[in-house]
Amino acid sequence: MDIKGSFKIKLIFILFIVLLLPILIVGVISSNHNISYIRETVNNNNMRLAKRLKDSITITIESTQSIMKILSKRNIIQNMNSNEQVDDLLTGIVKEYPTINQIYIMRKDGMQIYKTSGELEDRSDRSYFQKAFEGELNYSKVIVSRSQEIPIVVLAVPIKEAGEVKGVIGASLDLLFLNQLISEIKSDVNGYGYIVDRKGKVIAHPNDKFVSNMKDLSNLKPVKKVINGKHGTLKYTFKGTKRLVSFQPINKTDWGVLVEVPYEEAFSKIKQEKLFIGIILIISILMAIGLAFRITKPIIKLSQDMESFTIGDKVNLENDNTHIQEVEKIKESYLNMAEEINSSYEQLKAYNQEVTAMNEELSKTIEKTKELNDQFNEMASLISNLVIATHNDREDFLSNLLNTAIKILPKADYGCVYTYEEGKVNFIDSIGHDLDTLQQLSIPEDSFYNADQDIEVINVKKAEKLDKEAMDEKNFIILSKALKPIREIINCDLTVNGEKKAGINVSIAKNSKQSFNKESIKLFKAFHNIASAFFKLEEYNKLQGQFTKELITSMIKILEVYDKYTSGHSENVAEVAADIAIEMNLAQSEINDAYWAGMVHDIGKLLVPLEILNKEGVLTDDEYDIIKNHPRWGYEALHKSESLGHIAEYVLYHHEKWDGSGYPEGLKHNEIPLISQILSVADAWDAMTSKRAYRDPLSEKKALQEIKENKETQFAPKVVDAFLRKRGDNHEG
Repeated sequence: MDIKGSFKIKLIFILFIVLLLPILIVGVISSNHNISYIRETVNNNNMRLAKRLKDSITITIESTQSIMKILSKRNIIQNMNSNEQVDDLLTGIVKEYPTINQIYIMRKDGMQIYKTSGELEDRSDRSYFQKAFEGELNYSKVIVSRSQEIPIVVLAVPIKEAGEVKGVIGASLDLLFLNQLISEIKSDVNGYGYIVDRKGKVIAHPNDKFVSNMKDLSNLKPVKKVINGKHGTLKYTFKGTKRLVSFQPINKTDWGVLVEVPYEEAFSKIKQEKLFIGIILIISILMAIGLAFRITKPIIKLSQDMESFTIGDKVNLENDNTHIQEVEKIKESYLNMAEEINSSYEQLKAYNQEVTAMNEELSKTIEKTKELNDQFNEMASLISNLVIATHNDREDFLSNLLNTAIKILPKADYGCVYTYEEGKVNFIDSIGHDLDTLQQLSIPEDSFYNADQDIEVINVKKAEKLDKEAMDEKNFIILSKALKPIREIINCDLTVNGEKKAGINVSIAKNSKQSFNKESIKLFKAFHNIASAFFKLEEYNKLQGQFTKELITSMIKILEVYDKYTSGHSENVAEVAADIAIEMNLAQSEINDAYWAGMVHDIGKLLVPLEILNKEGVLTDDEYDIIKNHPRWGYEALHKSESLGHIAEYVLYHHEKWDGSGYPEGLKHNEIPLISQILSVADAWDAMTSKRAYRDPLSEKKALQEIKENKETQFAPKVVDAFLRKRGDNHEG
């Protein structure tokens, strides 16, 4: 190890920092302050000159405009005659105002009837005159006069009498006055100003060639900004030279004025400061090296002696006198430390033996703890897999299933639910019937209803006949007393792997005129699916995943029966949402969330009255307000669910709009969850391409156009782009 070289380098570095750091800090602060001050000064100066140019041009344009408006209202002009009085008036105006090059009067057919100089011409093909004939004051673009070969702009003012346009009076403005204004300003040493028209072509510039050729500068960054109506200051490079330019648009025209100065000249003072700091840096380095050599020599000698020290050796430094008080104090401390080290060495050896013994015991304890921890993890894993529904869970589920079926099936009046246990029918709950009496019955499971199908509609006579044949007289009499008089019953058995697990039936009261139909069977099949899913998941211990799928699908089937215009809508929205999520390269978990949120996004519509949901006319404001509650109702139904709670928020916000005009909370932009943004596009697409109560479906072409037109207002831009890519449409709005 090169102690000598290493120590010198470190000391030089420290001295360098001590000597130079204050100077560098002051220099950097001063430089930054000067840069900011110079930039602000140049910026203010340029903007002041640009504003001065803009104001001068605006005054000239506005005064010319006022003169022409006054002339258009004079009787001798409105008479549309060319006579000596008109000539005296207009030639006098041209002489008095140098910026006005020429004045003409034209009939409505575009033919000139008067011109202060030159031959009369037909100007009907000029767009600026055509707009003036329509009653609108108008300017031409900047053009080069054919007769005088100078840049001009034409002002056309309609001549009206009693509100009717009779003709047009026009004036050619000589733009050479702009060069006069340009020559009157100066920005620093080599600064200058210039003016461009709406196409970025030069109409005033210190360089006459730029003006005569109307040089096109539209590719320059500041010119692009000013012809687009922007104002400000920026740095850019032109012909290899960095320049600082300020720019402002000119009122009443579509021109722009720019004032610029070379960047290097504006900041020349900063270069001088940098040179000064560089000289100080070199001097500081030389001073640091000299001081380091003087200080390091005795310290390096002492460090070499320290490095060669071995425990048990006697240290003797009496002959190494350095005459440096601080170094001598270090030597004395070193000698004391060496004695202490030697005296402590033996004691440490004894401690080491004791610590070694403790480490061996600690290692055994750690191994034992690891073994216990592994056993605990195995037990925890085993317990976590024992997710099997209890008997009470099953009864609560079946009772809830019955109550929900009665609510959803408007034709149903009564019902009961039961399980098959130990070869017998065990009644769990009933609505309308005498549950206590039913629970006293002893009915063999093989004889109860004996349905030929999973779901079956049975009239009362057939039900009584089946009951009488299947059970003894005593149980039949008890059953007849326990049941309310009915006219029709719909029944299903829940079978898993060929084994009957439970049954549910609902019935219509005897005095009712209602009857079960195909929709009733469809709804009841949904409940059959829910119950079957419950028992299958209970059977195979997969409640969380599979039951969720069965439950969502069944709820959607219920919604589709409830809302006749949304058949297949939820599945379509789910599939489109998943496709968009895939196109956006989202994680698989987010793709799954998009799918399931799409499946249940309209579940809240189950609480919307049927007459509103399926209304074929225009909804009233109150009816629409009720419809707008369905995202919140869906959220309330889902957010406490252990398996669906995490997608409840997506359902809540699927009607929010990108611009903040949606509902229920008026969120905008990325305040709206990404999955909700996706659902908004998928829902709108399927709604537009499906038949609704209030309209026929749109064509795919028309629906795609609607999606594009509402990008960045109703829909999130990146979601629309992903949807269009998925549809194979390369025109991403």
